[in-house]
Amino acid sequence: INVVMLGQDPYPVPGVATGIAFGVNEDIGSLPPSLEVILGELANWAKNPFIVEKDLDITLMDWMSQGVLMLNASLTCDEYNLEDETFLFKNGSHSNYWRVVLMEQLFEWFNENLKDVVFVFLGKKAQYYNKFITNHVYIDAVHPVADWYTGKNMFRGSQIFDLINQELNNINKKEIKWLIKDSQPPQIP
Repeated sequence: INVVMLGQDPYPVPGVATGIAFGVNEDIGSLPPSLEVILGELANWAKNPFIVEKDLDITLMDWMSQGVLMLNASLTCDEYNLEDETFLFKNGSHSNYWRVVLMEQLFEWFNENLKDVVFVFLGKKAQYYNKFITNHVYIDAVHPVADWYTGKNMFRGSQIFDLINQELNNINKKEIKWLIKDSQPPQIP
């Protein structure tokens, strides 16, 4: 493990979450807002506004194969029903349960047992766990979905992918190739 990236909740719409935070199945249709914002920051990072969904392995398996562990602070949440008007209240619905049952102990274990790892905490719920990381570097950042909800660029423009790679360099680890499919920016015709 080179990077542990912690989000907040799994996607609440049935059939979207895959068990990899922010990742989705390739046949998903439209991207969830968080992944859409991540794609926008990747385009910003690569200085290539033409990066689109087809340029990204939206399953995020390539990040995992490079040692990026993608987790959420909650491993489950209440399901979102398309008829339900309380969508925003589904997020975080199980966060207290997972904090007590698993996540605090998991991050204590990570801190004591992993070597040379960069931790990334995306959003306030995730940042709760940074207090358990005392033997490693960590980065706190806004959750990508904040851009979508506020209409402001808070995650976009954060240079999060550069920051992570800089920290990996500082501990003599290989940089992550964030642009997935061929790990290179696509050529502009």
